[in-house]
Formats: sequence, C-alpha cells, structure tokens
Amino acid sequence: MPFRIVQHRSDRIVEVVYPETISSLDHADYTIQIKQLIDAQTGSWGLLVDQRAHRIDEKLKAKMLALYGYAAKRRMVASARIVSSTLEALRLSDLVRGTPLKALVRAFESRGDAYEWLRTTVGPTEPAVTRSQPQPPARKK
Repeated sequence: MPFRIVQHRSDRIVEVVYPETISSLDHADYTIQIKQLIDAQTGSWGLLVDQRAHRIDEKLKAKMLALYGYAAKRRMVASARIVSSTLEALRLSDLVRGTPLKALVRAFESRGDAYEWLRTTVGPTEPAVTRSQPQPPARKK
C-alpha cells in the first residue's frame, strides 16, 4: 500500500499517512508527489503525518530530514506527527534535535489533537481580497 496524501485546502494542511511497509520505489514515488504538492502551496501551511503504521527506521531518517528541510524552505510553518508510542515520540525528538526543525515539529498520539494544533498554528485562511466599488464623485454645493 503506498503513501496516502490528502490536501485540506480550507485549513492549509497537507496530510500524509504512512503505509506499514515502505519499498524504495514507494518512497521515490512519494518524494515526487509530495514535492509537487509542497511546491503548489501558495502561502504558509502545515504538515500532518500519521506514521502510526510505520516506525521511524534508520533507512528513512536522512530522507525525512531532507524532505522536512525542503518543506520548511517552502513556507511550512509546523508539522504534527502522529506516533504509536512514547518511544516513537522520543525517536522523533532525537531526529530533529539540534536542527532548525526542532521548533516546527511536534509529536501527538491522536489525529484529532494533531490536526487541531496544526489548524491553530497555521492560523485562519487568508481573507479573500475584496475590491470596493468606486464611489461616485461628490456633488458640488
């Protein structure tokens, strides 16, 4: 099963669900898809990653950091990762320790808490630009 990627446009959140197993081909396809989606973001945005089905392993650490760096340079303001255990939360903390990502990434055990934190961190959607109607010239007295 490949990665599942969902764009929540109204909240400016990109959601990724990790599969249980990840082949090199799956990750290569995912990297292409997620970079295209990241490049399409038009303002600040957040990343929600559900990694409960796949623990952080040595093979993915460098790839994760590279993608995080790519996203951060393209206006990602926060990332919430849903993990399956306290051990996974510690692995995530170790991964981002000493990097600029430390301030952007937070671990959660539930999707609801993670999504709500991201939604409030990213902030409300940008207000639509409204154009005022031209006013008729003032009458002379």
